[in-house]
Order: sequence, then C-alpha cells, then structure tokens
Amino acid sequence: MFDQRSLINGKEDSASNYARGFYQLAPEYQETFENSMRIIAESCDFLDGICFFHSYGGGTGAGVMMGKTLVLWSRSYIG
Repeated sequence: MFDQRSLINGKEDSASNYARGFYQLAPEYQETFENSMRIIAESCDFLDGICFFHSYGGGTGAGVMMGKTLVLWSRSYIG
C-alpha cells in the first residue's frame, strides 16, 4: 500500500514524555527522516507539496519528529 522506501519506523518509545521525545529521540531519527524526504523530492518532476502521515499507534510523543523538523527547517530556510 505504501512505498517501503518512504516509511520510517522505530521501536523506541518516549513513554508519554514530550521532552524525551523532542530532545532525545527526534534527533536520532532526523537524518533518516531528511534522507527519506530528499529521495522522495528528487524523484519528483515538480514538487508542489508534501503530505505527512505519522504515528498510527502513537501517544503523547506522536508528532515530535514533525514538530522538531518544522522547527529546524524553518530556522534554516526561512531565517
């Protein structure tokens, strides 16, 4: 159903602790996430937008990677 090259998964759990997910776990997956996004973007002729689905079984830390990525990308691309 989904292209396996674009899926990122892991077994680590933030134990419903947002700070642990944001400051410890998200940086561990950052490079993997960026590489996956780069591969997807490079395969497009005209990239108009990106749709994210995350944490099908997540809890409090479900959106941590997305939040961390948006913070980092906004600093580096927007200023």
